[in-house]
Amino acid sequence: DICSFGWPWLEQVMAHRPRGGSYRQSQLFVGGASGVTPLHYDTYDNLLAQVRGRKRVLLLSPDQFDRCYPYPHNHPQDRQSRVNLQQPDLARFPRWRGALAFEADLLPGEVLHLPPYWWHQVQMMRSDPSTFPSTSTGADVDDNLNIS
Repeated sequence: DICSFGWPWLEQVMAHRPRGGSYRQSQLFVGGASGVTPLHYDTYDNLLAQVRGRKRVLLLSPDQFDRCYPYPHNHPQDRQSRVNLQQPDLARFPRWRGALAFEADLLPGEVLHLPPYWWHQVQMMRSDPSTFPSTSTGADVDDNLNIS
């Protein structure tokens, strides 16, 4: 329940981040049982707080930028990857092969810090373990990605 979340703890964490200072913006995203946020990066810090259910997050550090094939600056999908993680087209995006990624599963009450320029894809997982969809990376991507 969002009212019982440890908000004072969150304020302490944010006060000690490298750039410190006050919050510049705040956003709330609410997802359904099996939605996916495509691979993208943000130019500011994010705290992904899991309130209910479970999310799987695929993370790539900024040094993987060229492997992610972002759309051009000022494109409507600026900051998003052109690589379809379900079925990567390695003929069009050959540097995607061998990209180094990390995977994290978030459970209720957990918080993940996403620093600026870290690529991330978020998949909402169903709450019933017997009906979890396959990971957003899919078998084809796992063959072409080094997941830690």
